[in-house]
Amino acid sequence: MLRSVLTPCEELQHQLMNVGSIVNHFRDKKNDAVPQWLQWLEVTEEILKKNNFSETSALAGLRADILAVAMEIDAPRKRKKAIAQKSLESVNVAQDIVASRHNALQEKIEQVRTLFRQIVPVAKQAGLIRFGPGQDFTAFMEDFLQQLQQHEQLGPGITAAIAAIGKTDTLRIMADEIDLT
Repeated sequence: MLRSVLTPCEELQHQLMNVGSIVNHFRDKKNDAVPQWLQWLEVTEEILKKNNFSETSALAGLRADILAVAMEIDAPRKRKKAIAQKSLESVNVAQDIVASRHNALQEKIEQVRTLFRQIVPVAKQAGLIRFGPGQDFTAFMEDFLQQLQQHEQLGPGITAAIAAIGKTDTLRIMADEIDLT
């Protein structure tokens, strides 16, 4: 079974959206800026790690660079400033790493969305979309997906979508794209 593509994409999107507020803490010279940045790196590493993405090691390397600065300088004031500077230097690098993975996931999702935007009107016209009152939506979606897979013309596209992002994510996207009104 394929791992979810939607969930890590959403989690990485959330992490990317948090970078601005952390940078603002650096701008305002708040004491918690470096710990917040290190926490962001750790949380993002965990997201990447649990999804078996190799970018985990790159973020760990950025954290190691920041921690190395802390060990190199003895004077507390100079150390604090050097750590903050090294942390700020790592922001763009980390963003690029995470954004690259996020964009790759987003591209797969958009390919499947585009496919469903083409398939759903055809399926509706062919009478394949029959959702009645009181019918279980999940069961309807499963049946509808199975019908699409068995359809002579639409089947290959559905199989490609499932191969790209997995059945669960395909169902989630299909549920977003289908209009039952």
